Amino acid sequence: MKVTLAIARRELAAYFATPLAYVFIIAFLVAAAAATFAFGGFMDRRQADLTPFFDFHPWLFVILIPAVSMRLWAEERRSGTIELLLTLPVTPWEAVTGKFLAAWAFIGVNLLLTVPIWITVNYLGDPDNGVIVASYIGSFLMAGALLAAASCASALSSNQVIAFVYGITICFLLLATGFDFVLNQVTGWASPTFVDLLASFSFLTHFGNIARGVLDLGAIVFFALLTLLFLFINRQVVEVGSDRTAATIALSLGLFIALNSVSAMLFQGVRIDLSEGGIYTVSPSSRAVLGNVDEPITIRVFLSSAFINEAAEVRIYADRVNELLARYQQYSDGMVQVEWIDPKPFSAEEDDAIGYGLVGFNLSRAGEQGYFGIVATNTVDQIEVMPVLAPTREAYLEYDLTRLVLRLSRPDEPRVGVFDGLGLFGLESLGRRPSATIERLGDDFDLVQLTNDTTIIPDGIDALIIIHPHSLTDSALYAIDQYAIRGGPTLVFLDPLSENSPRDPSNQSRPLDPESYLDRLMASWGAVMVPASVVGDREMALEVRAQAGPQVVISDYPPWLIVQPAHLNPDDVVTAQLSLMRIASGGALRAVDGASTTFTPLIRTTTESMLYDQALIMQQFDPAMLVRTFVSSGARQVLATRLSGGPVSTAFPDGAPPPPAVEAGERAPPAPPPHVARSEGSISVIVVADTDVLTDPLNVTAEGTPTTQNTDFLVNAVDTLVGGGELITLRSRGLSYRPFIRLDSLERAAEERYRATEQELQAELEVIQGQLDELQMATVAADMPLGALTRQQQQAADEYNDRLVDIRKALREVRSALREQINALGSRLQLINILAAPLIIGLIGIGVALWRRARLARYLRGLRVTAG
Repeated sequence: MKVTLAIARRELAAYFATPLAYVFIIAFLVAAAAATFAFGGFMDRRQADLTPFFDFHPWLFVILIPAVSMRLWAEERRSGTIELLLTLPVTPWEAVTGKFLAAWAFIGVNLLLTVPIWITVNYLGDPDNGVIVASYIGSFLMAGALLAAASCASALSSNQVIAFVYGITICFLLLATGFDFVLNQVTGWASPTFVDLLASFSFLTHFGNIARGVLDLGAIVFFALLTLLFLFINRQVVEVGSDRTAATIALSLGLFIALNSVSAMLFQGVRIDLSEGGIYTVSPSSRAVLGNVDEPITIRVFLSSAFINEAAEVRIYADRVNELLARYQQYSDGMVQVEWIDPKPFSAEEDDAIGYGLVGFNLSRAGEQGYFGIVATNTVDQIEVMPVLAPTREAYLEYDLTRLVLRLSRPDEPRVGVFDGLGLFGLESLGRRPSATIERLGDDFDLVQLTNDTTIIPDGIDALIIIHPHSLTDSALYAIDQYAIRGGPTLVFLDPLSENSPRDPSNQSRPLDPESYLDRLMASWGAVMVPASVVGDREMALEVRAQAGPQVVISDYPPWLIVQPAHLNPDDVVTAQLSLMRIASGGALRAVDGASTTFTPLIRTTTESMLYDQALIMQQFDPAMLVRTFVSSGARQVLATRLSGGPVSTAFPDGAPPPPAVEAGERAPPAPPPHVARSEGSISVIVVADTDVLTDPLNVTAEGTPTTQNTDFLVNAVDTLVGGGELITLRSRGLSYRPFIRLDSLERAAEERYRATEQELQAELEVIQGQLDELQMATVAADMPLGALTRQQQQAADEYNDRLVDIRKALREVRSALREQINALGSRLQLINILAAPLIIGLIGIGVALWRRARLARYLRGLRVTAG
């Protein structure tokens, strides 16, 4: 090893002994930066990653690596020093390896000097630096394999130019094995096994896998084996000559093919995910779902190729989807099959996309549509559709896909038991339809309505919903308690003032059952709702028209809240993608001190909140009075929360309550299951302190058009609960699409800076235009031709027109100024990355050359002095 390292040090020093190394470095840095900024559209993509930079690496290496390696052995052959080298106490293998390591280290120096581009992307945005690190590793490994091949080319000739041509040819052929064009040509006559074998040798595929941020062991082994193969061939050529090594080379090539094929199977899925948030790693929860799939599921991804070409973020997101679905197919042992379909305009595939209800996006003025959605089916023709795969929901891609697989892997719809104390199921005898929330929930789940005197929760109930439990019997409460303690998913809607509950017959202005608390069970679960208190928030308040005595006033109404993303938990799948909800006279939830459960807020108010007395709100005073008497608490009130963890003790320590009396001739209720005093594991409960959130006035118009996402909240909550631990534990993952934050902030600042000027000019423009219109109307009213204008009128008209032209010109200048700062920044960064680093390297090279010349001059003067 010492000999190998000594040779490597000598060869590496030889590179920098002449200006050749500096020329190579400068050429690579200029080419890499130019390819990234000028040809890769780095600034235009507005994506904080180095994809354009690394995409060009294979093609830069096709030129750079043969140029670096052409002298390794060709110069030795030309000068005749190869025989001298091999007669020294150096084995051919040590010589080959030493020279290779020196050249590889030199290429590594080239890569390290591109760090300014990495700094640039961090300056512009918040890139996934783990992906960039993986890309550098992949680029270095690919460079090593290509260098080993180019070194063989250098050993085949004593002419450096010919060795350079040989090297370019070999490197290009190695890269070409991954071209779709090549594979398509081979597919026409070769067997599928041969095509797959050829594809497994693709440099581009293996490098692409690593460049996504995943250190795939199969790709690493591929580059390592290929490097060893060419180093071995190089050794054979150097030792005995290329004309007598054909059999050995053929044998080693066969061994490489066998080892690569075996490693592709053995190391499939063995990887280290360096991406932030592990976005390419399937979570244990999803693996558990996939491992339980026992019937084939087909996932068809409809993705328009034209759509990918139009939007960079879609192309990046499509790679993420492809990678994740490949893992789903692997972890399901092939039970999940994936098909990619390109629904070209006016094709049968587009008809299928439309028929399944996929969302289309305009691609051209001719009406051509692009699609990116999923249609999944199982063997019983159950269909699940994701109408659009939007990059904005990328953080929940795994949750959405796992939910889809979970729903298709179950033969029956999940059964959800519902205690309805609000009358949401309607009453057919009175012509009352079910609410929009119940109808929507019934589309996805088998709803089982439970009565207030239920004694047990029926078998097969996958989740339980309790709505406004104002009159549940002790037996029903006990049944709910035991269901939740056994780990049954439970969703509870309580309310200090249920404004949409049935009216009191004696007073139609008041609800019959205004409040519901469920205190006994809530205390054991670790939460409580503040009694007789309604949450108000000045910043979230809905603006209403109300009667205040004889006057109609327009005022904010603090108890009626508009819930926006800032008020929703972004890290929980139930609320993360919601943008608009409404809550009416909701309550405040608190965690119980010392509780064993975890209290995770889902919906919260701002700090501009207070608690109103329930009786005050029921009196329906002037909304303006509520605003005048508002006193901020300075605290954020919790309107909905998730309760998890445990263990939890029962709210009925003495066991089941006595069963209700049975009239003669009636069947006795079934006996409850064995009493459970304490949960063995975690409970799964979601509590919402409002029931009006489920009613039609807060969800749909009179025509049934949705006005809020309250129903989406309900469906999301039930979905996570029905999915059990698998879906509940899935949370937001990292994002692969990252914008240029600095450019976005600069644009916003520029817009704010110039918007005032633009508005002033626009206002003046409207005034001038109005004056011209008045002048023209005066002329028409006087029945005068335009040519009959007085001199003063004509002069005024000319001044108006001149000013009109000036204002429009100024508006154009203001709008163009919005882009000047961005363009200037892009130009500066492009200039710095293309010229600054190469210039510094050039100056260092000149400095080293001058230092060496000065040192040589001193040495020669010393010789002359000694000789004199």
